[in-house]
Amino acid sequence: MSMTQSILHKTTAGCAAGERADSRLPQDYRTILESVQYATHFNFVAARLPHCSKARIAGYLEDLEAIGLIESVRVDWLLALYALGDWSGLTALRERGDVAQAGEQRGGHSAE
Repeated sequence: MSMTQSILHKTTAGCAAGERADSRLPQDYRTILESVQYATHFNFVAARLPHCSKARIAGYLEDLEAIGLIESVRVDWLLALYALGDWSGLTALRERGDVAQAGEQRGGHSAE
């Protein structure tokens, strides 16, 4: 899955790991956990780690997902749900600017 086109959120385990003062997670992983909230776009996380490439951040996110600390869903999948009439969650993302209107360009890709 391409993490750069994903919406992320912490699992219960991710919330607990992010709150632990004695966490053994590397600092970049902790920064990611701190930045991921209910529905967080990859670009928001990337902005918190300007010293890392997008490819490295995507790898970190894949690691965190593999160990159950975050979950991700692709934006295009959310748009497909929207097209089917299931608007839950998409209205808030669109208002924040994370999801384009159908036919608009977002991140160099068509939102259709």
